[in-house]
Amino acid sequence: MEMWLDHMQQALDGDEDAVLVTVAHVRGSTPREVGAHMVVTSSRVLGTIGGGNLEYRAIDQAREMLIDHDHRPMFQDYPLGPALGQCCGGVASLMFEPLDHGSREWIDLHTQALKAGEKAISVVSLNQGGRRLMKPSEGVTALIPADVRAQAEDILQAAEPAGRYLEGGDGASYFLEPLLDDRTPLYLFGAGHVGHALVRLLAELPFKVHWVDSRAEQFDEFSGMHSGNMRVVVAADPVSVVTEAPKGAFYLVMTHDHGLDLEICAAILARGDFNYAGLIGSDTKRARFERRLKARGIKDITINNLVCPIGVDGISGKRPAEVALATAAQLQIVRERILAGHREYSCDTIGEFTE
Repeated sequence: MEMWLDHMQQALDGDEDAVLVTVAHVRGSTPREVGAHMVVTSSRVLGTIGGGNLEYRAIDQAREMLIDHDHRPMFQDYPLGPALGQCCGGVASLMFEPLDHGSREWIDLHTQALKAGEKAISVVSLNQGGRRLMKPSEGVTALIPADVRAQAEDILQAAEPAGRYLEGGDGASYFLEPLLDDRTPLYLFGAGHVGHALVRLLAELPFKVHWVDSRAEQFDEFSGMHSGNMRVVVAADPVSVVTEAPKGAFYLVMTHDHGLDLEICAAILARGDFNYAGLIGSDTKRARFERRLKARGIKDITINNLVCPIGVDGISGKRPAEVALATAAQLQIVRERILAGHREYSCDTIGEFTE
């Protein structure tokens, strides 16, 4: 999830210099994983590296760099137990990269590559500063030593999600970070009360939300909201949007019209390549939909994988925020279990993740 690029743009758009703080290496138990980012300005903190004393110390260090106008990147170890009094007990190695308006060029290049879906590695030289984008298609470049380039290619081949810190043969230190958009595409049909509550919860979760409704006015509340993981789709025919989704996408159906819900569900089930398909409603609504979907020739094994009612057990409230909370939890659980299996699951196995 590349929200750190968005956070850097926000900081620089506010005419503030900033420091990008990255968890570059960990040993033992730590609050966040390698590749977690936080952008620090003199007045704001965007993102998090786990909170607690580690984060407070990192913010202080970043702001000292801003006050001193220190433009050199820095790498520092933080023992969490003895030095910071955190129970994790591990060691987090943090990288501090100063950002100013001169950083816009590489930020824009990274953003463009990410949006284009290109395989690429972001290469940071702790001796020189700045980031370079390495793409396999570009071949050899003198700016990146051969041994560093070889390790970068290994990361791309293995599709490693985390970065890697190393000492190059040229005596310099490097951090290699794959530029991957690992967010799960989620097609949310319906911009009613639950849809609004759910989008707020999903803003910081690893989903790329395509929020679909035929009523443009339903999105007015979010017109000024800055969210890097949400795309509003005003569609006269919401059913047609189902065809644009990639294989393995998640779907949630909660429109204002039960007839439209049925048409969207039928289109999703007809595709059969979803990793999650949820329909808001009661057991009664599910029973009615099952009969109508069977009448259309959709097989029982496929209909069985339609999640309705949606949401995890244990949250029974029916307020929009409560339904949204139960649903967001279910989405995250399914996502993490799929990722843990290191493979895509077809619709006939999704049931095992929602029981």
